Amino acid sequence: HLISPSLEVYGNFIPLIPFPVMGHTPYSAWGLTMAEVGVQIVPPKQSTGSPKLKAELEFFTVGVDGIIRLWNQTGNILNQWRGSQTSIYSVGISPTGQPLYTLGEDTNIRLWDLSGQPLANLKGHEGFVSSATFSEDGQTLLSSGNDGTIRLWKIEKGRKWNGQHQRIWTINWSPKGESVATGGKDGKIRIWSPDGSLQKSILAHPKGVNMVQFHPKSGLLGSVGENNQVTIWSKAGKALHQLELKTKRIYALAFHPKYPIAAIAAEDGVLRLWNYDNGNVKELPMGDKPLWSVTFSPEGKRVIGTGRDGFIHLWSTQGQPLLKFDTQQGWVTSARFTPDGRRIITAGKDGTIKFWTPTGVLQQSFRSHASSILNLALSQDGEKIAAAGQDGSIRVWTMTGQKLAEQKEHLGAVYSLAFAPNNEDLMSVGQDDKIHRWDVGNIEGLMSRGCDWLKDYLELNPKIENHCNS
Repeated sequence: HLISPSLEVYGNFIPLIPFPVMGHTPYSAWGLTMAEVGVQIVPPKQSTGSPKLKAELEFFTVGVDGIIRLWNQTGNILNQWRGSQTSIYSVGISPTGQPLYTLGEDTNIRLWDLSGQPLANLKGHEGFVSSATFSEDGQTLLSSGNDGTIRLWKIEKGRKWNGQHQRIWTINWSPKGESVATGGKDGKIRIWSPDGSLQKSILAHPKGVNMVQFHPKSGLLGSVGENNQVTIWSKAGKALHQLELKTKRIYALAFHPKYPIAAIAAEDGVLRLWNYDNGNVKELPMGDKPLWSVTFSPEGKRVIGTGRDGFIHLWSTQGQPLLKFDTQQGWVTSARFTPDGRRIITAGKDGTIKFWTPTGVLQQSFRSHASSILNLALSQDGEKIAAAGQDGSIRVWTMTGQKLAEQKEHLGAVYSLAFAPNNEDLMSVGQDDKIHRWDVGNIEGLMSRGCDWLKDYLELNPKIENHCNS
C-alpha cells in the first residue's frame, strides 16, 4: 500500500503559495489530501502580551529521501538534516514545542530537537511502527505497530556531556547524590555535579582507571586501575591509603558496608580483602581466570567474586568457601545481591539476567540483550535493574523481567551504569566518552500513566487481559 509523506505544522493555518517539496513524492501545488498526508497544527508557546496566533507559519516535512526539512510559509527551507538512510513516513511534535519524533521503514522511533540534534533512538517494536502521539504534557509518547503492541515511552529530561577520558570505563554516584565520579582510559578520576559541572580532576592510575566506587556511608572514594594499585581517596581528592599488588591488572573493588575493608577483584583470580586502616590483606583464591566483579552481601558476612570462568564464587568474609556454581552464561561481568540478601543477580556473555538463591538454585531467567551484557546496576530500593550492552543499548527492567525503559544513545559499548540514591536517575558511560544522565522514573508512576492512557481502549476491548486492575 501507499504510505504518503507527512507534514507537521506550527501556528495557525494561512493559505500559502504553492512550492515544490524536494525529495518527497511529487504533488502539484498543495494537492495533498487528508487521506494522503498527516497534518497536525501545534499552537506555539505564547509569551505575555503576545497575540493569540503566530503570524508566521512553520512546518516540517519528511519523505522518501530520509531528509527532515523545516519550512516557512513562503517556501524557504529554514533547516534540514538527514533523519534516516531510508524513507521517513511520519513526523510529530510534542505539544510543549519539542522534541520531534520521526517514523520510518525500520522499527525505531527517533527523537530530535528542533535544531536537528538526535535525542534518542527508541527501540522496542518488533515490526513497522505505524503511528505515534505525544501526551498533552509532552512527557509520554504512545506508539503502535504491526507487531500488535501499544507501547508507552517516558520522554526523559536527561542530559549528556563529554567525559574527557577518551573512553570512560566506570561511573559511581556519591551516597547522597550530590556528585558522581568517573574514570577511564586517560588515568584520571573526575568528580562531577549531576548537572555536568566538573568539580575536580585527579591523576589516579596513569595507565587507566578501571573502577571508581564511593563508600556507602563515609563518602570516601576507592579506585583501581591498570597500574596494579588500589587507592582510597578523601573527599578533597587526597590519597589516604594505597595498596600495590603483584598482579598486572585490578578490575573492581567494593566497600564493606560496616568495616574499613575493601574487596578487590584482579587478573590473577584471587579475591583480596584489604583492611585499609591496618594494612592487613586476606587472600581468597578463586581459580586462575580473571575476576571482573566483586560484591558484599548487605549484612557484610559474604562476598562474591565472578569473572571469565563463568562461576559464582561465594565465600564468607572470614575466608571460608561457601559455594561455587556455574551460571551457564559464559563469562560473568556482574553479580549483585538484592537489598534483602536473599537472591543473587548475574549477567554476562549470553545476554541473559539470572536470579539465584544463595544456595545456587536458579529461580528466574530472562533475556535482556542479544549480545553480551557488560555491566549491571540495581536500584537501591531493589525494584529496578539496568543492563548495559556491548551493542550500546541500555535496558531497564523490573525484578520480574518487565521492560520499563530502553535507550541507545551511546555510540559504541556501554561500560558502566549507576543508579542515583533517589532510584530514578540513571547515569551511563562508555566507549564514546559521553556521560548520559536520564530519568527512568518509578514503577508506580510508569504503570499509573500507562493505565490512564489505556483506560478507554481497555473498556472498548473487554476480552483483553487487564493488568491495571490487579
